[in-house]
Amino acid sequence: MAELPRVLGDRLCVLGHDLFLTYLVKGNPCTLLDLGVSATVPLIERQMDELGFKNEDIGNLVILHAHWDHVCGLPYMCRLFPQATVLGSSKAQEVLSKPKIVGRFRKNDERYCAYLKDKNLFHALPDFLEYNTMAVDRIIQDNETLDLGGVEIRFPATPGHSPCNLSAYIPSEKATIVSDAVGCYDPRTDEVLPLFFQSFQKTMESLDLLEGLNAHLAAHCHDSDMIFTCPDVVAFSYSRIREELTRLKEEIKRMSAAGCSNPEMEEKLFRATYRGFIARMYPPDYIRRLAPLLLKAIDG
Repeated sequence: MAELPRVLGDRLCVLGHDLFLTYLVKGNPCTLLDLGVSATVPLIERQMDELGFKNEDIGNLVILHAHWDHVCGLPYMCRLFPQATVLGSSKAQEVLSKPKIVGRFRKNDERYCAYLKDKNLFHALPDFLEYNTMAVDRIIQDNETLDLGGVEIRFPATPGHSPCNLSAYIPSEKATIVSDAVGCYDPRTDEVLPLFFQSFQKTMESLDLLEGLNAHLAAHCHDSDMIFTCPDVVAFSYSRIREELTRLKEEIKRMSAAGCSNPEMEEKLFRATYRGFIARMYPPDYIRRLAPLLLKAIDG
C-alpha cells in the first residue's frame, strides 16, 4: 500500500486510499478531481491537514465519471466542504439524478467499504449517510477548459469505460488524470486490465485522444503504481494498453469463429480482468457479473 498524501507537482497532489485515489489541484480555491468512496473522505481530510490545507480551501469537486467507486465520496465531501461547487458532465448529471441508480450506488458503497474493512484495507468506516440523488451544480462541456481557482484544466470526453467519462488535462503540470477511461496498465506485472464496459471502439478513440495530449504525467484513479511520471513511461503505458486490448479482441474473435459459447468467452474476459487492483477491491462474483458487458462492448 502506498503512503498518501503524495506531491506530484507544484500544483498537484494525490490523496485518499491506494485503491481509490483523489487528486488535489492547488488553486484559490482548490479543486478535488475524482471523489472516491465514503471511507476515503476521512482520510482525505486528514491528508489535507498534513499538507497544510483547510476544509474551506476546497472550492470545486469534479466528477470524472459516475460509477459508484468514483462518486460515493461526494455526499460526504458536500458535508465537509459545503462551499464547494460540484462539476461533471451532462451524462453524469443525468445518472446521478436517478434515485434507483444512486440508491444502488449507495448500497454498493456500504457493502464494499465494509468488505474492504473486513480485509483490513480500511481501518474505519464513516457513519453512512442516507441519500438517493447527487446534485451536479455545473455542467462541463466536452473539451471545455475551465479556470478553477486560477488553474486551467481541460476536460476532454473520453468514453468507452462509461458514457460520462471525462479526463482532466492540466497544462501547467503537463498532467492528465485519466480516471478509468482506457483501462489500466500495471507496470509490476506488465498486465493490462480491460475496462471497456461501454464500447471497445470508443475506448480506442479515447486512447488516441489521450496519446495526443503528450502528457509528462498520466494518473489513473486506482492504485498509485499506475501514476506514471515521465513522458516515455506515459507513452509506453498507452502503447501497452493498445497492444493488449487489440490482442484480447482478436482472441475473442478467434474463439467466436471456433464456435465457443458466450459463457466460455465471458470466462476469458473475466480472467483477463480479475487481476491487480480489481482482485484486491472486489470478490470474484462482482466482476464475473460484468463479463457479459465486456463481451457485448467488444464489438461496439
